[in-house]
Formats: sequence, structure tokens, C-alpha cells
Amino acid sequence: MASADPLQLFLILDSSAFVRGIGNIKRWIGDFNVVVFIPAYTLHELDYVKKGISMLATNARESIRYIDKATSCDFDTVPLRVFIEGPDEAGPKWPKCMKYKVHAPLIREFPNQKTTFDSNLIGHNMNNHAVNLAHYSNDIEYEGDSLAGQPKPRNTANHKAEMPTRLRYLIRSCIQKVHIDRQNNWKLVTEDPITSIWCQSFGIDCLSINQAEHDIFAAQGLSAANLYVPKPQNRLGGGYSISPLVEDDRTKSDKVKKEKFNAMSYAPRGVGKLWTP
Repeated sequence: MASADPLQLFLILDSSAFVRGIGNIKRWIGDFNVVVFIPAYTLHELDYVKKGISMLATNARESIRYIDKATSCDFDTVPLRVFIEGPDEAGPKWPKCMKYKVHAPLIREFPNQKTTFDSNLIGHNMNNHAVNLAHYSNDIEYEGDSLAGQPKPRNTANHKAEMPTRLRYLIRSCIQKVHIDRQNNWKLVTEDPITSIWCQSFGIDCLSINQAEHDIFAAQGLSAANLYVPKPQNRLGGGYSISPLVEDDRTKSDKVKKEKFNAMSYAPRGVGKLWTP
């Protein structure tokens, strides 16, 4: 996937980017010079989030359908710019990943000091997911977040945060692309602050949907302002003619308007002596 095009952008997408920006992602792939890499972690998370009737679940189902369509051989309307993680792209085992760690995040660095995901059910019930994770090595176990459900001691803002264990799968895939392959300038697109902080601690550049869209527009010499300027409407090949208003619709400023004062009515005034300062 090496590229000689300096304007081509290479993005790794996690599940939060899909469920919160599937419309943006479709436009990136369809209209711009963007290559997308989807880790198996992302597919696994989408497969879990899709269960439900919330808007995020709806977007997760739409994302899965789009990924299936975009990576199929008969999808000719979009160039092959979407790649799913293969068995040789899962990244090194976790102990080897630790040498790429550049920072140990503290609890106070996270928004509202929240360091765990909303749900840890993914880590506790692996059999309920259809995504094949056979190529994952066994050095990561889904033991769950040890701090989940436990009261946190006070004044822990300066303590080191504990990383959600399942996030290691995503970091491994990103390390493979960013630090080991090093063929292109890969960046992770995520809308989750916990994911972003931990990935950046391993030297992985992270972007939000809006930041990624800004970079895409900038690479193409576009801006949000001139991208959505509507085209002039034509009728039968010609522009619309602008005809002057008819005489009846114009304001006749040369005529004096007379007011009928005898027809005016006033509100009644109460009786009494008028107050003076």
C-alpha cells in the first residue's frame, strides 16, 4: 500500500469514527484521495455496538454493511481504498509493543478523569461475537478493567491511569502500521477520548472526524466554504433570467399617502389628576 501521491491520506478508523461519522467516511472514500485501514478490533467493536435500537447501533449496522460492500469485488462505484486487517497485520505481541510507549497517561489527563469504557461486556463474553479473532495471539487476555465498578480513592488525579485491556488490540494494529511498516503516514481517526489518549501515548497520531476532514480538504486545496457552494441552476442550458418587477409590485414613492385621522381610535385614558414631577 505504498503511495507516491503526496496528497493521498492514510487513515486508520476505529468504531467510534464509524458510528459518529459514517456519512463523512463515505464521502471521504467516494470523493477524495483517501486510503482507509480497518483493524479487526474495529469490526469486533462494531459487531457489539450494532445490537440495539439506538442511533449508534443503527450507524454500526450501516457501517458494517458499507464495509462489506466497499471491500467486495463487485463494488465498482468506489475505488479499492478500504482495507481490512489481515492475519499478518495484527501487530507484535504486547510485551514488544511496550518499547514504543512514549508517555504514561495520568488520570487527570482524561476528560472528567474517566479512564474506563462505558461497558466492559465485550471483554467478558467473547463467544457472542461473530468476528473471527483467531489470528489474535494469546498474550492479551480480556480480564476486563480492574477498576470498573469499584469506588476510586480520592485524590488520584496524579496517579497513572490503567488502560482498558481490549484497547491493546487496536494499539497493536496501529503500531504495525505506524512504527513497523512505516510505508505511509498513517493516522488514527477516533471520536473516543480514552482511545485517543492511550494511542497517542504510543506515538500514534490521532484525529477526530472534524480534524481528519480538515486535513482532507487542505490536501485537496479545498475549504468547507468553497466545497459546498451550490452550482448555478440552469434551465434548458441557459441561466435563469431576472426580470424586473411589474409596476403594481413596486413601491410608489412619488405619491403622498393621506391618513384618515377621523377613522383612528385611541385607547381610553383613566380619569384622575395627571402626575407631574
